Amino acid sequence: MLQAMQQAQAEQMQQASLGGQFLQQSYTPQAALLSAFSPALNVASMADVARRQQGEFGLEAALANLQGAIGQQTGLANLYGSVYGGLLSGIGGLLTGGGKDKPWWMP
Repeated sequence: MLQAMQQAQAEQMQQASLGGQFLQQSYTPQAALLSAFSPALNVASMADVARRQQGEFGLEAALANLQGAIGQQTGLANLYGSVYGGLLSGIGGLLTGGGKDKPWWMP
């Protein structure tokens, strides 16, 4: 009777060991599928980084365009200032007679 109980316990231990092995092996397909998805997850991460870099480059281009427009407006303002300054200076010189004591219209 004692030998029968010992034999039953040994068989239970053997079946428990087999059950543990089967349980461990049952996760193998799931692990294989997850490892197959791993490159796709990396591609998604790369696409996210690319979108962020594209936005950053777009912002830098917009800022460069804005700086160029400001530079253009500054250059035009300087040009107009020089042209109109020269014209007004010339008109003032004509009206005053070119530095003479009397204006040109007075005899």
